[in-house]
This record gives sequence, structure tokens and C-alpha cells, in this order.
Amino acid sequence: MAPVPLLATEAAEAGLRFNGDLLQTNLINIVIVLGLLIYFGRGFLTRLLTDRRQTIETTLKDAEQRQSDALARLQEAQSKLARAQETAAQIRQEGEQAAEQLRASLLKQAEADLARLEESLAASLRAEAGRTTSQIQQQVAALALAQVEMQLRHRLTPDLQRQFTDRALARLGGVG
Repeated sequence: MAPVPLLATEAAEAGLRFNGDLLQTNLINIVIVLGLLIYFGRGFLTRLLTDRRQTIETTLKDAEQRQSDALARLQEAQSKLARAQETAAQIRQEGEQAAEQLRASLLKQAEADLARLEESLAASLRAEAGRTTSQIQQQVAALALAQVEMQLRHRLTPDLQRQFTDRALARLGGVG
């Protein structure tokens, strides 16, 4: 039977002697130390591992809660964004409609102004044509009278004047 080593020494008949095999003695020492650690450190390790487990579980629950809160805020932000985009589209559409109405109104007003200006221009042209025609008629009449007067001065002799006067008086006397 092989001797059983005990803490790097062996009990023998002649007394204790030193075991020089490091692998055997280290393995035995490690097993003994682990046994002692497990026996005496079980409560400590159990508490330590339980606390660590609870810390991890709490951290995971907090992370899950933060994730769900973040998802809720994200959904809320997305819905607000969608509402804002809808509002922006509606405002853009209303702006385009208002611009179109204003453009149509301005075109209509410009057409009305143009028609009024054309009518005013036509009335001014008619009035100016009437004035011009009247002036030309007056000038023609004045020229005709001047020419007749000139011809009468040249052709009318004192004897002829007396005859016209006598006739005119005779007519006036016969009338009255």
C-alpha cells in the first residue's frame, strides 16, 4: 500500500519525513483549502452571490423599465412628429390655396383696371377727337369767313353796297 501524504509530510515508522513531490502536495493542499473555503465561506459566498444576483436582477429590471419608458417616449415623439407633419402639410396646402386665390384676385383686379383704363382712354380719345373736330370746324369757318370778307372787299363797290342797302331796307319796309 502506498503512503498517504499529509500536508507535505508523511507519517512513517521512523518518524516524519519530508515529501518532495510538489504536485501531490500542492493538489492535496488545494483540495484542503477549497474544502475549508467551501465549509467556512459558504454563507459568505452564498450571500455575496445572492446579493450580486439581486443587483443584476434589479439592474436588468431598471434597464427594462428605462427601455419601456424610452419606447413610450419614442412612440409619443413619433406621434407628435406625425401630427406636426400633418399640420405642416395642411398649412402648406392652405398657403398654396390662399396664394392661388390671391393670384386669381389680383389677375381679376388687373383685368378690371385694364378695362377701366381702356374705357377711360377711349373716352379721352373721343373727347379729344370732338375737341379737335370742333377746333378744325371753327378754324375752317373762320378761314371761310375771312376769305368771303376779303372777296367782298374786293368785289363790293360803293354802288353795289348802296343797292344791297336799299333792297334790304325795302324788304324791311315791306315786312313791317
